[in-house]
Amino acid sequence: MRISHEVINRVRAKCGDDFPLSFRISSDEMVPGGLVPEETSIIASILAEAGVDIINVSRANIGSRRWFYAPCGTPIAPLADFGGQLKRTSGAAILSRSQDQ
Repeated sequence: MRISHEVINRVRAKCGDDFPLSFRISSDEMVPGGLVPEETSIIASILAEAGVDIINVSRANIGSRRWFYAPCGTPIAPLADFGGQLKRTSGAAILSRSQDQ
């Protein structure tokens, strides 16, 4: 979070408060020891407090890349409920990656 705060503060200092600032985060990295939705909710709230306007939510990471694109049979918009939860808890606008819509 320290690096994220430094970047957010620098961008705000250079671009001003009226510049829309977005941040991308994986909601669930789907690997042992990776981010899980409960942690992501906390991080999203911290990011919103730090001045982030939009949080772009994705799923998986390089270690779980088979989940980058939802496999056949995955319900439509599997992150939609989680995106709504993030929006309610953080106050930031939430965007989901296109494969999750």
